[in-house]
Amino acid sequence: MKNCYSKSLGGQDNLSLLEHTQNVIQSFERYYESKVALLLPNFYFKILLALHDLGKPQAIRENAPEKQHMYTLKLIEIINKEFQISEDSLTRICIIINGDPIGRYLNSKHEYTISESLGVLHDMASALSVPILKLWRTILVYHQCDAAGYPSLVEKVFKTDTMNRPIYSNALGRLLLKNPEEMARFHQLERAVIYDAMH
Repeated sequence: MKNCYSKSLGGQDNLSLLEHTQNVIQSFERYYESKVALLLPNFYFKILLALHDLGKPQAIRENAPEKQHMYTLKLIEIINKEFQISEDSLTRICIIINGDPIGRYLNSKHEYTISESLGVLHDMASALSVPILKLWRTILVYHQCDAAGYPSLVEKVFKTDTMNRPIYSNALGRLLLKNPEEMARFHQLERAVIYDAMH
């Protein structure tokens, strides 16, 4: 585990897995902890955040980013033999990690459509036996905390305060996006999720 967290994630920020993970958890504690109802208790959501990128260094090393989630899930299975996370919580953690409907939709490299993202959300909601809107809230928190774990993305994606920290909106219950195009795309997906849940 220690060796795994010391590995570099490369990219513009060149963070180690440990540095990125600490940033992600700190973002959750600063903006979301005890503010929103999630599919996992806060303790287990932090475990999810602590484990979410375990397979990324290996995927980067092999130049196979599409294998990141697969490697992460394998490592979680090995680690859990020691930590003994409850079966229900472990299942929820793995399903959330393995699906990335917001990130893949907003990232132009993946060219995900709204329909494809909705399909992933439906599959996840079905596997978790939860309403899609309840899942959406958890996935949104997960996505925003992950993005806020990279300083370059904070600068590019979020509106920030004078200390260059993302700005949280109590009214919207999320961090505010800065890029108008990304904001429009996000709102399109969010509206589609709400419409889908109502019909």
